[in-house]
Amino acid sequence: MRAMLIALLAVATTPLAATPPAATAEEADATWRLVERWSLQLARSDLVAQLSPLAPAGSRSEAGMGRGDSATIDLAPFVVAGRIKGPSGQIYTDASGRIIKGITLSLGGACISRKQMGRRYPDFNVLSVPSGHSLDESTVFGTVLNGIQIGFSFSEHDRDCMDQLKFRWPGERF
Repeated sequence: MRAMLIALLAVATTPLAATPPAATAEEADATWRLVERWSLQLARSDLVAQLSPLAPAGSRSEAGMGRGDSATIDLAPFVVAGRIKGPSGQIYTDASGRIIKGITLSLGGACISRKQMGRRYPDFNVLSVPSGHSLDESTVFGTVLNGIQIGFSFSEHDRDCMDQLKFRWPGERF
């Protein structure tokens, strides 16, 4: 019985996926430059037609199906910086597909830590915390840059590895 409990505990504490390697300072800095460039572009305009300067070379957008008062445009995968990749991303718009509500960019390939995020954005706030009901939840830290709310999401699967960037106007929901 005791051996079975030990085996169950070992399985329960085994990580579901391997943690990506730590991001270098250069990779993190390049990611912060992307954050600053995207937030500045979003602050200047809310039209999807003017988003082309946001997407790095090799990325493309395709319109998705709308739901009620909103629509989604998927971003193709692209390199964010060094080993850091944007394997997926979405632009959330109004139903017409023209007015941006926000952008979510998934991250992978290398891990930007909470410490690296906090060094760059020391005045961050905690935007949301997991309820404890699921490992699919995230802790999201945020700051406002160029009038745009930036969310830095850290999954419960790996609490010290940023897995998403979120851009939105303060108060906007998508």
